[in-house]
Amino acid sequence: MDEILAALFATSETRSASPAPVPTGARWGDRSLPHAERASALLEALTLEEKSALLYGRGLKLSPERNVWQAWVKGNDRLGIPDVTQGDSPASALVGPPHVTQIPSEHSLGASFDQGSTRRAARVLAAQVRRLGYGVWHAPTLDITRDPRHGRVHENFGEDGYLVSLAGEAYARGFDDERVVPDLKHFGMNAVETDRLTTDYVIDTDRLIGHYLAPFRSVLANTRISMIMTAYAKVNGVHVNDLPDYFDLLRKDWGFEGIVRNDAMAVHSLASLSHGMDQEFRDEEFFGSVLLSEIAAGRFDEADVDAAVLRILTTMLRTGLFDDAPVPTEWTGPTEEETAAVRDAAARGVVLLENRGALLPLDPSAAPRIAVFGPAAIDDAIAGGPTRPILDRDTFLDALRSGMPGAVIEHAPALGPVALTDAFPGFAELPIGAFTHDGVEGLRVTFFDDAGEELETRGGAGLSLQTANWAFGGVSPGISPVRGTVRARWVGTWASEAGDHVFDVVTGGTLTLRIDGDVVLQHDGRGYQSERSEAAVTMAAGEHLVEAEYLLPDPRQGAFVESSAGAVKIGVMDPSGAIPTALREVASRAAAADLAIVVVRDIASEGFDRLTLRLPGRQDELISAVAAANPRTVVVLETASAVLTPWRESIGALVQGWYGGSRGNAAIVDVLTGEKDASGRLPVTFPARDEDLPTFAAIRFPGVDKVIRMDEDETGYRFFSRSASPDVAYPFGYGLSYASVEIGDLSAPASVIIPVGAADSGARTDRVPVTVTVRNTGGRAGTVVPQLYVTSPGSETAQLKAFASVDLEPGEQRVVDLSIAWADLAVFRGGAWSIPEGTHLFRVGAHAEDDLMRAEVEVVVR
Repeated sequence: MDEILAALFATSETRSASPAPVPTGARWGDRSLPHAERASALLEALTLEEKSALLYGRGLKLSPERNVWQAWVKGNDRLGIPDVTQGDSPASALVGPPHVTQIPSEHSLGASFDQGSTRRAARVLAAQVRRLGYGVWHAPTLDITRDPRHGRVHENFGEDGYLVSLAGEAYARGFDDERVVPDLKHFGMNAVETDRLTTDYVIDTDRLIGHYLAPFRSVLANTRISMIMTAYAKVNGVHVNDLPDYFDLLRKDWGFEGIVRNDAMAVHSLASLSHGMDQEFRDEEFFGSVLLSEIAAGRFDEADVDAAVLRILTTMLRTGLFDDAPVPTEWTGPTEEETAAVRDAAARGVVLLENRGALLPLDPSAAPRIAVFGPAAIDDAIAGGPTRPILDRDTFLDALRSGMPGAVIEHAPALGPVALTDAFPGFAELPIGAFTHDGVEGLRVTFFDDAGEELETRGGAGLSLQTANWAFGGVSPGISPVRGTVRARWVGTWASEAGDHVFDVVTGGTLTLRIDGDVVLQHDGRGYQSERSEAAVTMAAGEHLVEAEYLLPDPRQGAFVESSAGAVKIGVMDPSGAIPTALREVASRAAAADLAIVVVRDIASEGFDRLTLRLPGRQDELISAVAAANPRTVVVLETASAVLTPWRESIGALVQGWYGGSRGNAAIVDVLTGEKDASGRLPVTFPARDEDLPTFAAIRFPGVDKVIRMDEDETGYRFFSRSASPDVAYPFGYGLSYASVEIGDLSAPASVIIPVGAADSGARTDRVPVTVTVRNTGGRAGTVVPQLYVTSPGSETAQLKAFASVDLEPGEQRVVDLSIAWADLAVFRGGAWSIPEGTHLFRVGAHAEDDLMRAEVEVVVR
């Protein structure tokens, strides 16, 4: 984050927060004229140099009043064109006051299956960034989850294109409500972080447009969208920004007349301006001085510049960015209504996956003895990167104590904070509690400068060191060296188990590990990237002296993610069946409690992909140890997306809370205590093993030699629903309720006639009428989410085409509309959208694998 901010400040400029006035009598200032006429008049008044200045963005914008904005396009004071201030990310502001509310992640919003709560959450973020002076927001992300190991998976709504479309539409409407322009991203392909700038996706055009780009078409057709951001990567050998066919798809086929801009530093040629690109970010590369030189030499047509500038000016006028440019107001923090809306949205996304013996909900008026385990329970930085620390956010432990005031609640972390090094490959680091030094838990670590002088000594350390926060604030930085450190030394005592241990180290530096004075592992890193070494050693039970010497690499050899090469993680594979002493000690606490709760988290961020869906560190071992001691164990997941759950059969309850934002933990406790029902449903499939993912092979994720082959037939539930596919842990759309609810009485027509061309625009207008009846047969209020899946003629797989999240009071019965828009029956084959004729199988259930009711509908197109 520091490197990125440094780069932004390097291109920063100080400007007034208030726009310059339009010259008196200027036709473009006459608000009674049509937008197109005003834009044309303004275009005629611009010089070529002034036109060029509107075609590229800049880094941080500063004001004399000490306001800061993340990115911006400089306006024109002479003609009264305001600056256009822009920011990121989908959940919160990367640049702005630390009190800005963080709304739930897109994955969490997708899990709500509720457009209303998604729109309300987006409105909160939009209203706050508008008060900060932002006019454009780089969200929502419409990328479809292809593999849950993707580092930015928390930034999309799920693995189903229809769900992504509806959630994206709701999010965009929330921003439109507050007069902030949403910027849809990432048009093209954006499914990995590894080598993301140059990765080449090899994919069939029908699959690319018909599946991965379909949410963009849908949101454009059904909402007011004025800006789209293109992706970094290549598609079939060519960068998206250099592919005229993709701009034709947007401009000609889909009729998009707004602004198309690239992701930061993703423009590769001036030709993209001719194709239909309007602005390059984060600074000028081709659209400034290069453009002016090429026009002067007669090698570039100024008409292409005029076309782009006219689109920019028309969009500014149509969206209010010109006449009603946002001006920052004094920041007074979130309102009570905003806080309540975000808490409710987070609760709507909480998914109850297990509830054996009706362990949940808890009685908030009771006084049980509750033992809470895991460092995530006191972690106030749980979020996906990029993000920044957010003040006034709750922790799970604080929220639980507030929600269960009569309970006796004790907390034991058992493990060190989940840190960035836990995302490294290899074995898990030993718990800090496995070590002591001078009677204090943990190791002693000392930092030295290049002259060998001691800089600082700290206690309570584990065998890791973090030198670069490449998760951008969403995770604990762990123990970092003080400035000027060249060498670090750990020392302490380890109470080990007897048997064969295998140690490993991951780093770009040089490390020597000694046990009882003997060198057991020597690693000589090459500095510019992290590498792994391992060594086996047989240990006797008892205490052993542990010493590690570490020489940091030159940090100037790394860049971006690989700046993590200076970090180090020493892991160990314990003897088979052995449980570290530090984890055995939690068993006694768990056994003595009426209820045990284990809170766990993962690490996900822009800039790197996960190697596995296993929980980082030794959190799986912690869950197993607690559950073995107390079957009344509740596991709370606060993760980006799907994770592996090898212990799921041994626990009492499992709750998925995602990255819930500023009030995410309060929302989780609302569900645990029954204040709110568990209304969320999974927006992704939870596989039983990494190997079961259809994209598990390296050539499919994250790629081999910067190439990703996307020739798999299906991903997500469309793959797992096939008879030959492996069983899953939890299917797409799955989630339990505290209420006893039923879905029945499917009603659909036997046949329907749809006009030719009904699928051309993608707009959801006319529909196939479908209804079901839902009933609450129990004594508590709850939520039911009926889902309608359709198998089209010629297809082997069913796809989600309608759903509803319905709240029911005890005994309430309601008829629910699950009608399907004609456009949503269309498929993209042979280069065109069409609705297949023939028998469509409509299947209704509570999740993707639930075959509760069926109806066959004959579709005739004429």
